[in-house]
Amino acid sequence: MGFKQYLGNFILIFLISFVSLWSCANSPEKAKVENVIPSQSVKSSSKKTDNPIDQIKTVIKKYKKSSSIKMLVEREIYSSYLDETKTSEGTLYFSKGRLRLEIEKPDKYLLLMAKNVIWIENHLGQDMGGVQVSKIAASKNLKQKNALLAFLFDDIKAWDKFKVIGSKQVNKLTAIRLKPLEGQDLSGVIEIEMLVDTKNQEIKKIVYSDDLDNKTIYAFSKINFKARVKEKLFTYTPPKGAEVTKF
Repeated sequence: MGFKQYLGNFILIFLISFVSLWSCANSPEKAKVENVIPSQSVKSSSKKTDNPIDQIKTVIKKYKKSSSIKMLVEREIYSSYLDETKTSEGTLYFSKGRLRLEIEKPDKYLLLMAKNVIWIENHLGQDMGGVQVSKIAASKNLKQKNALLAFLFDDIKAWDKFKVIGSKQVNKLTAIRLKPLEGQDLSGVIEIEMLVDTKNQEIKKIVYSDDLDNKTIYAFSKINFKARVKEKLFTYTPPKGAEVTKF
């Protein structure tokens, strides 16, 4: 997600999500995506399965069919405005279109998408307001602006909004570069890079860059497609005394 709050001209809803993310990725299979994917377009193939977008869709279908998935997440956010990079780690849960991202360190952060609502809980210092909570109606448009990760995992058709600009094999993984089709509004996102294990049907990394040269990297590991996830993980009650902003 972008860092538009520093410039004051970003879409308000997307801004809230970024502020939360900012306050709060390398083993061979987590090798960095950047600088390993060719800039030229992928050559056409007569085999439909060779189409990188079709490969991504096949993997996403596995995620959607799984009852519950649990994985570790390493997140790296680069702010072009501040010329700073912040890293964090936590756990991602995905189940039946619901998503819960918990960042445990260095600062606590929660993003929960369930029942057409996105909750964002951000733990700031007391001098910055303490615990702050945002409640956002999760229309398809808002999913793009506030939880791109959830949007990409949840909606197979989301991948039809992109075209492939590069693809190659990297350490037995498929590295893919995508950009939005002309006319598609993805809140300033201008490119997505991925590392996909097509054999085991796993997404190892997602990187997205915005039009202000900011970059967000999610690296996934220890992906468990048979995780036993409690339903209460997808329910949320704001902490007592927390400031709640509704959109």
